[in-house]
Amino acid sequence: MKSYREYTAEELALDDSFQSWAKSGNGAQTVFWHTWLRDNPDRAEVVQEARRLLGLLEEKPFMDLSDEQVRADIAQIRESVLRNKDDRPKAGIVSLFGLSGWWRAASAAALVLGLGWLLWQYQHKPADFLSLPASGKTQTDVAQNYFNETTADMEVQLPDRSRITLAPGARLSYDENISEERVAHLDGEAFFRVTHQPEKPFLVYANGLVTKVLGTSFRVRSWAKDADSQVTVVTGKVSVFAAESNGLTRDDKGNILNGVILTPNQSVDFVSTSGTFHRYLVKEPVKIIPVPEESFEFTSTPVIQILEKIGQAYGIELVYDEQTLKDCALTASLSDESMKEKIQLICAGINATYEEIDARIIITSKGCR
Repeated sequence: MKSYREYTAEELALDDSFQSWAKSGNGAQTVFWHTWLRDNPDRAEVVQEARRLLGLLEEKPFMDLSDEQVRADIAQIRESVLRNKDDRPKAGIVSLFGLSGWWRAASAAALVLGLGWLLWQYQHKPADFLSLPASGKTQTDVAQNYFNETTADMEVQLPDRSRITLAPGARLSYDENISEERVAHLDGEAFFRVTHQPEKPFLVYANGLVTKVLGTSFRVRSWAKDADSQVTVVTGKVSVFAAESNGLTRDDKGNILNGVILTPNQSVDFVSTSGTFHRYLVKEPVKIIPVPEESFEFTSTPVIQILEKIGQAYGIELVYDEQTLKDCALTASLSDESMKEKIQLICAGINATYEEIDARIIITSKGCR
């Protein structure tokens, strides 16, 4: 495993993994580099400089040049800027005649006009909170940062029209210009209402945990100072997985192994120190489809039908043996009870028991003959 903490900006710019992420936003590399940045926020400025150098050298690909030639060219650009870092360069001031021939041939007029100003701006810009401009983007395309310094919840609307409610003390960094994804970094607690964009997933990185959605509403609680993180889904479907130091754990078919899928009324706890997940139902599940309470009035109704209605109304998976319950019927009024109270009353009426395992309700019965 490479120790990227010791890399200079030039060395990062020459690294295959870094180039893959900075230039094309490869999925596995995106997870690795965002996780690495979260764990090494003091190196954000070095990474920004490396990406900027890649953007400036995009006029000709690196792959047909030797590492020594590229390193020399990058170092020469930086040296020319550092010598004049206290003086704002004027258009045309930076000389390119000392660089190798391929660089002079690469759109020389445009580079002479813009290179000096761009590098001076970069050298004088403070590092943002976990934010990186996409390769080749301008200074206005960096991540947007939000920090709730108040004692009340703070509402934030992102450029994609998603709405975020930040809890007091929570910090969010958002960038929709990274590859084909919308990317947010969170430290704290926040409720997300994400605008549906099937072609551009929304990812939330938080304390070793990645939450991926297309468009839904969910809550993330993940403070950097804590080992545990929690994700709770209100609507839609959410993928939650661990962002390990070397990327995702996958099987030979590419399927993610260290993660879970969440649906409404489900939560998951993630322990970053062990990389373990615990999925469970929320304390008070709510109906996910508009079923009037009076429809939970039953007269000699087969229990299987009652359970099916409850499962559909709350989006909960109820597991039971249909053959065992086929002779069970119930007359009951379940209009005023919560979902879990409904299950308790049904089980009491047919002499059954239940338990919750992995966000599912498992019902055990000996039948009603």
